[in-house]
Amino acid sequence: MIEQQARVVTVEQGRVQVRIGGQTGCSACDDGKGCGAGLFGKLLKRHPVEMELDNSIGAINGQAVLLGMSEALFLKLVFRLYGLPLLAGLLGAVGGHWLAVNMGAGAGMIDLLTLAVAVFAALTVLIFRQRASRQDISSKEIHLLERPVANSICGRGVPANQI
Repeated sequence: MIEQQARVVTVEQGRVQVRIGGQTGCSACDDGKGCGAGLFGKLLKRHPVEMELDNSIGAINGQAVLLGMSEALFLKLVFRLYGLPLLAGLLGAVGGHWLAVNMGAGAGMIDLLTLAVAVFAALTVLIFRQRASRQDISSKEIHLLERPVANSICGRGVPANQI
């Protein structure tokens, strides 16, 4: 089970809206004395993600909660995000190279056509994947697991209410 901490934003009729991410790291990371997650968070400017789930644990507004996702769902999403575009790019490169060689192109043109078809194939898959990605995860596949009492980011115990 893949676990992620989140914060409850709203509670309505047995459902909760939770916010995931958006924070840079713990204070040690932000000061440059921890694992470095704060630096990457600042560079990448991650935006928080909000989702609505069943309130199976009786969570309240503002509470830190723990979400769980199966490894199978995680691997499926990783394959869709990275694997498909990579595979499309590789197949596009092979196809572009084959096309350029059969056209009798010179060495520079072979490289250029190989690159162009690889990038086109990868971008095509990314565009179609992005249109379908909104339906990748349903609230039935991610669950509220528990209310965390501590956070062990960077090896420091931080109370959940200070996350």
